[in-house]
Amino acid sequence: MRLDYNKKVMLKLVNDKPALGKTSVMKMMFILQQVFGMKMGYNFNIYTYGPYAAEVTDDLETLIYNDFVGADIYEYNNYMAYRLSITDHGRGLLDVLSLDDEQKITKVLSLFGDKKVKELELDTTIIYAKNIYIKNCWDEKKEDIVDYVHEIKPHFTFETIQNAYEKLENEGMLTSL
Repeated sequence: MRLDYNKKVMLKLVNDKPALGKTSVMKMMFILQQVFGMKMGYNFNIYTYGPYAAEVTDDLETLIYNDFVGADIYEYNNYMAYRLSITDHGRGLLDVLSLDDEQKITKVLSLFGDKKVKELELDTTIIYAKNIYIKNCWDEKKEDIVDYVHEIKPHFTFETIQNAYEKLENEGMLTSL
């Protein structure tokens, strides 16, 4: 079986960072598309845990269903969570991506791979908000974006959002493509 580009990227993520969860994969795919410009064609919208695209879930479920990715369920803070791992069958389908794509995946995993889901929720929501401001040609003042994120995610304090914004900005994650 040949996999499309998006599923190859997912396999690479799961191979390079075993034990990622489904939500983490969602956020990594968002960052790869929105920040690093990988052309995957997903339509992300804001949702409960930040940016979400049903197509990402569909692609990941296809990989699990076809036994390319294993999904071990465990309980985490009274929720059901997943630890994803590439299977031998999936490993056999790992194609070499372009050097540029490989470097982007490596960078995303180095910056975001060890973050908790709540941190990824906040980081990707900030990136999402910043992209809305860029797309609409609105003034991209940090204070306005922080306020906007706080409206969407009131469970994060202004200070937490500001700190995350500054860290993302320092890492070059908030520049327009």
